[in-house]
Amino acid sequence: MSECLARLDAVGFPAAGGIQVGDEQEITDNLQHFGDAAKQELLRRAGDANAVSAGRNLAGAILRYWGDWRPSDVPALSISLRLEHGGWTAWPLVEIGTRDAIQALVDDLVVIGPSSQTGGALKKLGARALPYLVPLLEDERHALQVNTVIHGMGAKALDEAANWFALAEEAPSIRKGGD
Repeated sequence: MSECLARLDAVGFPAAGGIQVGDEQEITDNLQHFGDAAKQELLRRAGDANAVSAGRNLAGAILRYWGDWRPSDVPALSISLRLEHGGWTAWPLVEIGTRDAIQALVDDLVVIGPSSQTGGALKKLGARALPYLVPLLEDERHALQVNTVIHGMGAKALDEAANWFALAEEAPSIRKGGD
């Protein structure tokens, strides 16, 4: 495993004549032979604040295709996403789909915006992400970003969004003690 990782380190990402977009799946398939040890090393690299961005990005791109994610992986993936806003580790968070995983994506969205891996990941989550997104529509700084993501979810999520929008419209009067 260490020899394979050393070769990746030598090539870099992206590098002229090195790893090209699209090779990540093949690299993942090869590294998965080393099991959880390889996954944990990639998570460590993706969340290493002292590493160069290209190294974190490469680790995240490989992890994007890893699969077999567990809720216990959310903290490491969240750290990686905070270091590489809009990065590849957004996709494993979709697969996990817990409250903490979705919240990590929403927290990243307000930093990086919808034109990112994070935006795409939230769109894929669809209606499951709505309870986390709709409250942000009240904040003018984030309303356009959130609206873009919700619109990108498609008709099924937009149908579900109508219920959330109704709740959001009622919320101010409830908080103010209105009827």
